[in-house]
Amino acid sequence: MFFTNIKLAKKYNYLDEKFLKAYDWLESHDLKSLPVGKYEIAGSDVVANVQEYTTLKVEEKKFEAHDKFFDIQYLVEGVEFFGICDREGLKVKETKPENDVLFFKTPDIYGHVI
Repeated sequence: MFFTNIKLAKKYNYLDEKFLKAYDWLESHDLKSLPVGKYEIAGSDVVANVQEYTTLKVEEKKFEAHDKFFDIQYLVEGVEFFGICDREGLKVKETKPENDVLFFKTPDIYGHVI
């Protein structure tokens, strides 16, 4: 997991062009005014899913990972708690290949970012 402010995200010259396109899109749009929906940034390779939701309680959240796509979380408003850990050794609880997501059992040891 890479955690930073959008203003610093593009600072690192090792970033793939897809990340740079995503960060440019985030910076160049008024995200608060965008309707909920899916937005293609670079065809189906880079998309933005604008969502509105009430965050879950920590004990209700699931650890997740993606095999095909990276998941850039950009919080426009509010607060969200993210658990983070090494994926190696996690036990799969549920898979949704159509959404490129795997959910895992909560590991014994993990950190968090708010």
